[in-house]
Amino acid sequence: MIGLWLAWPRGLPQLDGAAAADSVPLSDLPARSPDDELYDTGGEVLEAASPPSKVAEVEPAAEVEPLTGTVYCMVKGGNMVEVVASALTPSNPEEGMVVPVVNEGFLLKVEAPRETRMLGFVGRLDDGSPITALMDVVWVGERGRCQGIIEPDLNRTVKLSGLVLGLLEGERAWLQSCLGFEELNGPDGRFELVGRAEEGTCRVQAFRLDGALRASSDVLRLPIDGDEEYYEIRLFLPEADIGGIGARVEAVEQGVYLPSLLDGGPAAEAGIRNGETITEVDGQSLAGLDINEAITRITGPVGSEATLTVLGEDGTVREVRIERDWIE
Repeated sequence: MIGLWLAWPRGLPQLDGAAAADSVPLSDLPARSPDDELYDTGGEVLEAASPPSKVAEVEPAAEVEPLTGTVYCMVKGGNMVEVVASALTPSNPEEGMVVPVVNEGFLLKVEAPRETRMLGFVGRLDDGSPITALMDVVWVGERGRCQGIIEPDLNRTVKLSGLVLGLLEGERAWLQSCLGFEELNGPDGRFELVGRAEEGTCRVQAFRLDGALRASSDVLRLPIDGDEEYYEIRLFLPEADIGGIGARVEAVEQGVYLPSLLDGGPAAEAGIRNGETITEVDGQSLAGLDINEAITRITGPVGSEATLTVLGEDGTVREVRIERDWIE
């Protein structure tokens, strides 16, 4: 299943020096375990001649620890000497949770819950260059990897300001850019960001969390050749809640592989089975797409329909009509 903020997640330790001063990321990607229930048992009232009964003592149910795995993240341009990592999960999409990280310089190995959608990093290289990064995470079984490479902050000052349109009442939304993530406050969705970025292209996108899914605007790509100022940016979020098919997904050569389906979800109800692969959505091929691009094609407004071309494990191909639904 599918699926942050200029201010760094609350609760994440800050580093002294340039790393803390230049930090500009966030805090989105959402399984929740029910609270343990305590059962009281009482003793039976017996006649006076009977020996007293004992009240049965029941131990509270042990809390179930979330499944964890190792996420591998590459660092560009030097050897990391200090780093702190935090995980953003569906149940904790804003503040993040500090998680253990093994620092091997060019490679970071992070132990994180397998529901982690993004990892935030604060650190510095051995030459003193600060690093602040928020990386999307792709899981394959017990292992995950960061999408892209963590890079040091450079010395280009960038100013972004504008408006995000299409906010839904009661929904929380964020802006993602080369300056990090910032929550959008107020009904007008206005934002003003100032920070440092690398030369090249600054991707700017707004999103909100619709249940377990991420509803996103189109991506705006802004050139960064030096110190830049961009005003009156306009981004549009979908007017309706985004629904999905109720499946975990992985990018493969043919399209999107479905290792497991949500019981009672749209995919399972439509007859799709674990281990099958979606190769097309409404005639558009998913082959070779980045997983986020593929997810964007598979998801859509709640109640909308799509025709999926499905490749079975036995090599057979069939078309399945499906109605997207809200996914928790």
